[in-house]
Amino acid sequence: MSRRHARAVAPIPARAHDGMDRLSILTTRANLLWLANHQRDVAAREAQQGRAFSGMPVYRSTEPSLPGVLSGPDLSGDIARELDALVQQLMDAVPDWQPDPHETRRWKDAAGRIEQVCETPQDALAWWDTASALRTRAERALGPAAAGRFMGWCAVPGCDGGIRLADDQDATTCPECETFVTREQQTAYVVEALGDRLMTLSELATALVTVQAETPWRTLQTWARRGQITEHEDGSGMYPFEQAFTRAARRATRVRVEGSAA
Repeated sequence: MSRRHARAVAPIPARAHDGMDRLSILTTRANLLWLANHQRDVAAREAQQGRAFSGMPVYRSTEPSLPGVLSGPDLSGDIARELDALVQQLMDAVPDWQPDPHETRRWKDAAGRIEQVCETPQDALAWWDTASALRTRAERALGPAAAGRFMGWCAVPGCDGGIRLADDQDATTCPECETFVTREQQTAYVVEALGDRLMTLSELATALVTVQAETPWRTLQTWARRGQITEHEDGSGMYPFEQAFTRAARRATRVRVEGSAA
């Protein structure tokens, strides 16, 4: 998507902590679960690199003792320490809860219960900050594939940050300006920015993935052949994004409904 064609849209929250009430718990849970699933991936990447910057060993918490043993400023250790801290807080808050002896399983179980250790909005915000920051660092360490699907450029004027969201994320922050943005806001921004664009069928297929209306290229071909999307009058093989998006959004909704009923 070319940034030259982006148009002004309704403002989104200006800082990372805006709009937290609605999404903090869900987003934090998703980020903590992601960290629990990827902590060993980060540890493996650090081991592969030999911990060249710190010279410290990769952190591993003891099993089943809690919390884990501190052992240096490595990222995998930071992740494990925070997850172990969550486990300990949950043990204190829910005496009947029994953590699984397996490290990753107990972390994931604790992540799924994050609301049980958040007695105040400040607690939720603190965990949101921690989980979000660690996930951002881990995604950078693991590379672009771990950071989720590209969702277009940041809507803040002058910012060059690219917004990425994994399938389990409802919101994120821009890696450059730290603006908080929900999936719905980012999708609306991209749809508005592309609203008057003409695209080839291949470009349409890519753009529709970005706005959560994924449509097979062959389906777009069929729509074009049947005149359900209209080629530009100059015969250039370009079609209006807005026209294709309208059909694709209806199709995506139908596919999701049929899939959930199966």
